[in-house]
This record gives sequence, structure tokens and C-alpha cells, in this order.
Amino acid sequence: MGACCSCQNQINTDKNGEYVQGEDQENLKLNQQPKPKVQSINKECDNPDLIQKHAPPESIAKEITDLPDYHNDKVKESLDKLDDFIYDEDEVEDKELPYLKPMIFQNGSGAVFTGQWKEGMKHGRGKQQWPDGSIYEGYWRNNMAEGKGRLIHSDGDVFIGRWREDKAHGKGKYLHLNGATYEGDWQDDKQHGYGTETWQDGAKFEGYYVDGKKHGQGKFIWSDGSKYEGNFVDNNIEGKGTYIWWDGRQYTGDWKNNKMEGDGVFTWVDGRKYEGEYKDDKKHGYGVFYWPDQNH
Repeated sequence: MGACCSCQNQINTDKNGEYVQGEDQENLKLNQQPKPKVQSINKECDNPDLIQKHAPPESIAKEITDLPDYHNDKVKESLDKLDDFIYDEDEVEDKELPYLKPMIFQNGSGAVFTGQWKEGMKHGRGKQQWPDGSIYEGYWRNNMAEGKGRLIHSDGDVFIGRWREDKAHGKGKYLHLNGATYEGDWQDDKQHGYGTETWQDGAKFEGYYVDGKKHGQGKFIWSDGSKYEGNFVDNNIEGKGTYIWWDGRQYTGDWKNNKMEGDGVFTWVDGRKYEGEYKDDKKHGYGVFYWPDQNH
């Protein structure tokens, strides 16, 4: 993490670039000054021996008397919505580590850290603030975010969850200031595993992710009531799956790059049905059309 913020806007926020057309219908998008809370981390250490042993050299970070106000309006808005961060996963061996006064790093980043130190490294409880307004509060190991922590980005987005070596890793929740959310598994700062994504218009995806993209089995429900359940590849509808339009039309079969392609069955609410081949979202090749009276 250092002088920058990890977990930076990794999740799919706007459902962009993914469409389903189907039988000459319109495309259906797959994507569719408050006072900040302040929590004291702990009592500052007044043991000179502990301070000398664990404090960083002044070439790395210097003690400051007054905390700079780095909070921008978006960060303040997010802080106003959040509860105080709760430290409840302390390691036994960390309880004796000193809490030092705020330190500003000397690498030109302007970042300020308040918390515990171990032999010159951030270790244990701590809060770090950056000039752009970003704030990380949580646990540290060997100068990196590790374990339970919360990062508020400069744009007001928030990640709350597990960290490993300065990256979101494990279970976590990402809250966008605009109301979109993702909750589920993370790996190396990206959605990876099972998770649920929601958007402010009511759209929702639940399923599997690989390397930050929808990949594998999943279910997507759009705000108009349309839904798809089946396979995804690299954020696209691809493989076997069923799409049900808001008006009751339904297609079950093969998909490629968000389009019907391969073998499938398309049904209408009036009883009509087509079984056959598709290419590029259109009937193509051999197929049989059934009417409600079952005549071909």
C-alpha cells in the first residue's frame, strides 16, 4: 500500500459492454459537509525504551503535533455513513507494541500514520491517511495491511473486509458511493470466487468471478425483471444458459459473446416455439418452428 491505495475501484460498477438483443427486440443492457467520525486508536506510549526500540528512524517518518485535514467532501460523506472501525482481532504478541504519535512519511507522499509500530514498521492497529483523502484503518503486519481492515477511497468508495499483503484478499464488501455494492470473495485485490453484486437501479448478479470478471455459473436479474441464469465467460454470457425477457419470451441453449449462437429453443408467451440453430443472435441453419396448434 505504502503511499498509494490498493483495491482501487476493481469491481464491475456499471454493467458496461454487455448486451443481449434477441429476436429483433431492443438491446437489454447487462450493465445497467458532515463532521467525520473520529476514533482514538489507543493511548500513546510514554515508555522511552519502547519508543526507542520500535519507532521508525526520522529518515522514514517524523512525528507531527497536528493531524492534517485530508478529508474531502466524498470521504466525509462516506465517513458519516459508517460506524467506527472496531478492533477485535488483536494478536497477543502485539498488545505490548507501542502506540506512537502521528507520523508523516518522508518519501514525499504526505501520508500520515497513527498507530502501533514494531521495530520501525507499521504493525498491529493503525490508521493511515493520504493527501487525496483516502483512509485505511485496521490491522498491519510488517508495514502492510493484513487481516481485518477498511479502506475509504478518495472518491468515497469503501472496502471493508480481509487483507493480505496490502491487497483485498478473502471475504469483503465494496460499497460505492452511488449505491452499487459487491459482497463476496476477493483474491489479490480482485473479485475472485463467489459473490453478489447489486446496482442502484435494482439489478443484481449472483455467481462466480475469476480475476475480477463474472466467470462460471451465475444469475443476473435486470431492473426490468429480465433474467439470465447460466454460464459466463470473461464478463460475457457464454456457454449454456436460459434468458427470460421481461415480456415472457424465453431462450434456452447456447450463447457466445452475449448472443444466441449454437443450438437452442426459443418460446413465446402465445405458444410459438422454435427449436434449431442460431448464429449471431439470429435463426441460422436447420430449425423447426412450432405453432400453438402443433403444426410445423
